[in-house]
Amino acid sequence: DPAVIARFKKPNVYFNGHLDVVPPGTGWTKETGQMEDGYIYGRGTLDMKGPCAAFMAAAKELSKQDIPVGVILTTDEETTMHGAKAVVKGWSGPVPDFVLVCEPTAFRAMLEEKGAFHFTVTARGKPAHGSMPERGINALDAVIEVKDRIEAVAKTMNDTTVNLGVLEGGDKVNMVAQNARMELDVRFPPQYSQDDLEQLFFCIGASNGARVEFATNQYLKPWKAVESKGLELIKELAGGYLYIAPYATEAVIFEDMCPCAVFGPGEPVGAHEVDEYILLEDLDKVKDMYVSFVRTYDRV
Repeated sequence: DPAVIARFKKPNVYFNGHLDVVPPGTGWTKETGQMEDGYIYGRGTLDMKGPCAAFMAAAKELSKQDIPVGVILTTDEETTMHGAKAVVKGWSGPVPDFVLVCEPTAFRAMLEEKGAFHFTVTARGKPAHGSMPERGINALDAVIEVKDRIEAVAKTMNDTTVNLGVLEGGDKVNMVAQNARMELDVRFPPQYSQDDLEQLFFCIGASNGARVEFATNQYLKPWKAVESKGLELIKELAGGYLYIAPYATEAVIFEDMCPCAVFGPGEPVGAHEVDEYILLEDLDKVKDMYVSFVRTYDRV
């Protein structure tokens, strides 16, 4: 199953986190699970198995106090968010009042996050001998040119970023590449719809005559927290420290079911990096904050 839902009694509040992680990559200087100077290292310690452990400990403590609480653990958050989508689509029973997405925010209350637009660009050129590149059409040259032109357009769009995440192409070093493929990740502010983005980017071609095609893989709209009792309590818990995120979370999915907020331990800039880590005392701290949040929510 793409998600696990657990509840004690009839909760008003559910904690949410995802269990999938990105690949570890290379170049690590720490071992997975290594603890040093109060930190624990490993892929997913920050994003976001550490926060998941914290809210599960909070849920255990709340249940011992006979306070209703729920937990939603998902998969596929890093690429498709299929887990969260399956939860919302298949929800049965009373709808929650509030979902707290426990992604790392460095104890700041997240108010907004950018949208995410993932798409594939493929190019087909003409093979030739590597010593006579003028006789061919290089598909790798084509996709790189398209990427550069997309980045130029993005620079004219308010606070929009482009990341080249996947690049594949060619068969041998001594051949002009006939085929190439890349995947781009565009993060964008609220004023752009999927149609807007496709119209801006999918008309871009390559000057060398390669045939270029585009395909949308995923569009996640930007998210902005709606005013709610839960959001006000999270703002108080954060001590007025607020945050607008450049990345996307499952809040954009769960908002179709109920109000959400995003609040958790750890600096989000460390996510997906080499030697990813989280401070152990931050997990203890946020566990107590999560317990306090649910207890206060049910009293107000």
